[in-house]
Amino acid sequence: MQLLRLRPGRDASGHPSPNAGPVEAAAAGALGLTLGGDVNHYGDHQDCRPAMGEGPPPRIDDIDRAVVLSSVLELAAVSVAFAAATGVAVARGRHVTIRSEGTRP
Repeated sequence: MQLLRLRPGRDASGHPSPNAGPVEAAAAGALGLTLGGDVNHYGDHQDCRPAMGEGPPPRIDDIDRAVVLSSVLELAAVSVAFAAATGVAVARGRHVTIRSEGTRP
């Protein structure tokens, strides 16, 4: 994954969604691909999206790389959320216990 190619601020501004644009642009940069830039057809509606990222267009092989990227980011997000929740609980003086599902205290 190419962290040096991450420029979501540059590419995301042309995306119609202020929420999806930065995420799609960051994914394009991390994968080293160019995403978007095509006309999407939704029935009678045509939607032109800006090209994001630098590199070749995606191929079938890139799907596995995108799944790995998504999985790593999901694990990182869950880890940060867990650490934050644990830190808040400890700061409030609460005891933190981790149990397996189905066990009782």
